[in-house]
Amino acid sequence: MATSSQHHRISGKSVEAMEGVKANEGVEAKEAIKTKEAIKAKDAVKSKEDIEAKEGIEAKEDIKVKKGVKAKERYAGNSSSDHTPRPPPRPRAEVLETQLLGHLRLILHHILVLFGTILGYSRLFIAIPGTIILVAYISHYASEIAIQKACSIRGASHFSVCKPVRPRVLPVFEQVLKQETTVAQIQNLASDTVALPYRLLTERMIIKDLIFQISAADLPSQQILMPKVTQFNTLLDKAVDSIQNAQIRTDSLVDNTIAIYAWAEDQLKKIDSQGVSHLAPLRNLAGKLGIPIPKVFSEQAVQQMFFGYADRLQSEADAVIVRYNKASKSIAEFRDLLDNLVLVFAHEGDIVDRENLAETSYWKWLLRSHRHTMKGFENKMKLCAQFYKYLLESRYVVQITLFKMEEMRGRISALEDEFKRAPQPLLRGGAKPSLRLTINAIKMAAAYLENSRTISKEQQKQRMIEFEKSWQSSKGQQAS
Repeated sequence: MATSSQHHRISGKSVEAMEGVKANEGVEAKEAIKTKEAIKAKDAVKSKEDIEAKEGIEAKEDIKVKKGVKAKERYAGNSSSDHTPRPPPRPRAEVLETQLLGHLRLILHHILVLFGTILGYSRLFIAIPGTIILVAYISHYASEIAIQKACSIRGASHFSVCKPVRPRVLPVFEQVLKQETTVAQIQNLASDTVALPYRLLTERMIIKDLIFQISAADLPSQQILMPKVTQFNTLLDKAVDSIQNAQIRTDSLVDNTIAIYAWAEDQLKKIDSQGVSHLAPLRNLAGKLGIPIPKVFSEQAVQQMFFGYADRLQSEADAVIVRYNKASKSIAEFRDLLDNLVLVFAHEGDIVDRENLAETSYWKWLLRSHRHTMKGFENKMKLCAQFYKYLLESRYVVQITLFKMEEMRGRISALEDEFKRAPQPLLRGGAKPSLRLTINAIKMAAAYLENSRTISKEQQKQRMIEFEKSWQSSKGQQAS
């Protein structure tokens, strides 16, 4: 029994062992199948890669063959005598234009990138309109830079867009500054005639002596002439005073114009500095991006400043015009009185031509009946003609000054009105406006007037010296 039970235990163990072996063999078989499948997959991948590589090589060889065939065909075509002519080369202008447009596209692309950057930093600004204004500034100057870069291509200078544009003085100030010559001319006129009022005063006795002598010789004439002596003195004094006041106001015109120029220069400097400081953050940002931004200025500030500048000049012109209008009226009143006196001096029936009263011969003809009775007849007729000539010269200076001042004021007023209606043409005028050039132009205008004032004062001194000499000489002649 013991043996049979042992036999059963042994046979049981062998069965278990056999089952274990079978299990192991199943596992090994599965692993072998997986291994074979993996090997097959790898072989398939390698075969695909080999096929693709071969196809690539064949494609490259086909391309080379095709290129070689085309090259041979071109060579054969070129070597044959009846080949088709080549198309003419593109004109150089078209090539340059293509290059120019390519550069512009590239630079404009960078500009758009810059706009995106600025819009990304828009939180730094108070409001979106500020960003839009800044973008407008950059777009204007960046477009100029783009054109400059594109125009640097050799041969591109013949395009209209590449023609050089030089900075210039603001047109509105350029036109006003042209009036400086008018101011200088008015000052020179006043200087040349500074002695005329004194000549009229010192030589009034010539006409008064003539009145007394004719009144003594002719009683009917005495009743007409003697009451006019007082009026003669009054109107002559009034005319002389008005001429002198006008001359003094002319000197003030030059001084005040120089002061206005200095004020304008100071105001433009402030606008220039303010324009630069306002764009300082933007200038730094653009500098980091490689795009320089030129200095800009506030056109509105320049416009307001110009209105103040023009108003000051017009006020000065108005003050001078008022003085010269008074002088013109005073001279006209005195001349009318003098012409009426001459009518009494002349023979009855004679027609007096007032335009000839500055001629000595004409006075001799008018007073021919007194030739033998009037002492120093020849010299007195000469002095009468000279007195009338001084009066006409004073009248001419007053009228031409009045005309020039009214013309200057009218031009400034018209320019101001035009500037209010359409400021852009007078700010830019199709060119690059430069505030610095405008400031320098105002400086030069002020320097020109200062130099003219210095010369004018020297001329006035010289004219007064000449007057004193001639007056002393005429006194000696009258005494003799």
